[in-house]
Amino acid sequence: MFKSKKFVVLNLTVLLILSACNSGGSSSNTNNKPTNNVAVPVTPPSNPNLTINISPNGPGTSSLCSNINIPCVTVKVCNPNNTSSCATIKNVLIDSGSSGLSVFSNVLGSVSLPNATTSGGGNLVQCILYADGTANWGPVAYANITLNSESTTESIPMQIINAIYPGAANCSSNPMATPSDLGFNGILGVSPFTQTSGYYSCNSTSCTLINSPTITTQNPIRYLSHGYESGVTFKLPALGNNGATEAVGYAIFGVGSNSDNTPPTNDNVNYYQIATGTQQYMHMSSTLQSVSAIKYGFLDTGSNGIYFNDSSINFDSYGFYTPNSTINFIANNTNYPAGSPISTSFNMANFDNLINNTNNSAFNNIGGLFGDNNSYLDYGLPFFFGKTVYICFTGMTCNGTPGPYWAF
Repeated sequence: MFKSKKFVVLNLTVLLILSACNSGGSSSNTNNKPTNNVAVPVTPPSNPNLTINISPNGPGTSSLCSNINIPCVTVKVCNPNNTSSCATIKNVLIDSGSSGLSVFSNVLGSVSLPNATTSGGGNLVQCILYADGTANWGPVAYANITLNSESTTESIPMQIINAIYPGAANCSSNPMATPSDLGFNGILGVSPFTQTSGYYSCNSTSCTLINSPTITTQNPIRYLSHGYESGVTFKLPALGNNGATEAVGYAIFGVGSNSDNTPPTNDNVNYYQIATGTQQYMHMSSTLQSVSAIKYGFLDTGSNGIYFNDSSINFDSYGFYTPNSTINFIANNTNYPAGSPISTSFNMANFDNLINNTNNSAFNNIGGLFGDNNSYLDYGLPFFFGKTVYICFTGMTCNGTPGPYWAF
């Protein structure tokens, strides 16, 4: 059944899993029972891409990537010193809210990758913390990465998740040990922001935190051949109000290099801002009707719902919204740096009715509470359905406009 977790990237140094919790709301299941539906397929793009399968096995199964609104892809990892030593890894979450590739060590099979080392001669190890106390811990290694038919032009650093790798206690008392702990075999982060942190230099007896690492895990798309490396374009099918049993879309390589990945001239381009201070946030200034506290909006395929805090909406014991009838929300996002407000809308339906009365596993109208923080509007995967969303990476110029930006 559905896991009460969602992926949210707030601090660009840490990938968070926030668990929605009950704070006294109630559920009212008065909607009509939904029926199962099939998503209208998206026309396959001609540009090189990754096929995205969204919850292909349906809710309630034990298979990886089978929970609600989980977009998964397949990646190929090869030893840069022996290109015939490769592992093809299915069921990898594609996450526009984080950067870099992380996979569990046991899915690599016999493939051994060369470790990245620090200036002091230790092994470079990464800690990715989650808000529920769990973590991904493991060494950083170099690999040649293939995404469908396109390969990185050089070997790049990636994380190998390994809970028993020495020094795990420096990261968390509860590191994730197997793909079933996380729900997938790994994470392919394709955020517009390319830097990550949480790194240690480790030897056989101890680990030391590195404040300014010279090597970090990298977004593989950024290292594809010319024309494909500028960004990523998400194209997901439209869904009906009751969802679909399965949805298939595409992550198209590049932004602005051909007709499949070029924003129309009337598209809204939203630049994210990097806040000053001790924490860095990837966001666009946002407001939401009747919710005065919200001021930071961000796009994140790694979140399975749209998350924000509105105490006027009923919610269930997991924190998912259960309104008596579907609510339409209008959000205004500020186009930075021009400062022009851009309106977008989304619906919020009764989560319990949709989940309990259907076998559907892809929905465009579910969400819930955003933990304890009232300032954020997390445009998770539901926001992407029926849209083409363009992500231009930092340091790149896409379709004549300097990145980083979102366009939709």
